[in-house]
Amino acid sequence: MRKKLLNLVCGSIFATSFATVGYAQAIQSTSEYQTAMQAISTGDYETAYSNMRNLMSDAKYHYAAKVEMGRIRQKQAESEMSIATNHFVEAAELLRDGIAQKGITGSEVPKALYDLGRIYEEKLRSY
Repeated sequence: MRKKLLNLVCGSIFATSFATVGYAQAIQSTSEYQTAMQAISTGDYETAYSNMRNLMSDAKYHYAAKVEMGRIRQKQAESEMSIATNHFVEAAELLRDGIAQKGITGSEVPKALYDLGRIYEEKLRSY
């Protein structure tokens, strides 16, 4: 009985993997997918997302389009995180150098040091 169940589960997974490959290949052949991939290559994530969203109305591509839209948003988030991290690194360097060279004095120094510390701790996770 266990062997039959195992064979049934393995067969289902095997069949599903072929169906998924068929769907993936089907969506990749659409002009919307091709345009979306071109848009991603230039960093235009909104256009890419919009093109994939157009495929949502077609039942044949609906769920595959959702997967691709998720991937687009993931790439966009990774790109934006990288840009934001670079800005925080630059901000920390400028604050550190400005403070070290006495670009501010008096009661402004503790606030600037606090801001610098927050950048390192909260944003860059660099202690």
